[in-house]
Formats: sequence, C-alpha cells, structure tokens
Amino acid sequence: LIHVLDLRPIVLPDKDRHKMEGFGYASLEDLTKNLDKLYEKKAREMIKEFQKICLRSGLDTEGVILQGKVKCALCDFALRENIDVVAVGSRGLGATSRILIGSVSD
Repeated sequence: LIHVLDLRPIVLPDKDRHKMEGFGYASLEDLTKNLDKLYEKKAREMIKEFQKICLRSGLDTEGVILQGKVKCALCDFALRENIDVVAVGSRGLGATSRILIGSVSD
C-alpha cells in the first residue's frame, strides 16, 4: 500500500502575511511544518487501517509513504523497487470534478 504526500509550502502574497498573526504560529514556515507532520500522521493511520482490511481478506501488505508529486513519486518508486504493476484507486469523481480538481488515477 502506497500513499504519496504532495507537501508544498504555504505561500501568501506579502500583502496578506499579516493576516497570519495571532494564530499561534511564528511564521508560515512553522505552520507548514506542523501541517506536514499532521498529514504524515494521518497518512500512517490510513495505511494501518487499510492494512487491517487487507489482512482480514487474507492479504499481507507493506505500507509505504512517499513524498513528492504523486505521479513522479509512484513511477520512481515502481522503477526503484522493480514493480511491474501499479493499481491506483479512484474516489469516484464525476467527469466535471475530474476536470476541475484533477485525478491522479486518470
């Protein structure tokens, strides 16, 4: 099981940076670091839940969390680990949502 975190720094225009004052963060960099930690924690929890589901179905799995742009991270991992097939799940978005939001599985 693979989950890719596409972590990007939070960037605000200079004119809006003052709006972050008073939210308990010294900087946008601090906020970004804390969000990155939260995303990684949630990804680990999600992988563990899916591993339990797989185990109940008789499948022993390994969980991996990658970072980077999803398509690049998946392809790099597959090449590095000599993986022949990568099955990508879908959220079931309609055509309009896929166009507006985008979909890695497409």
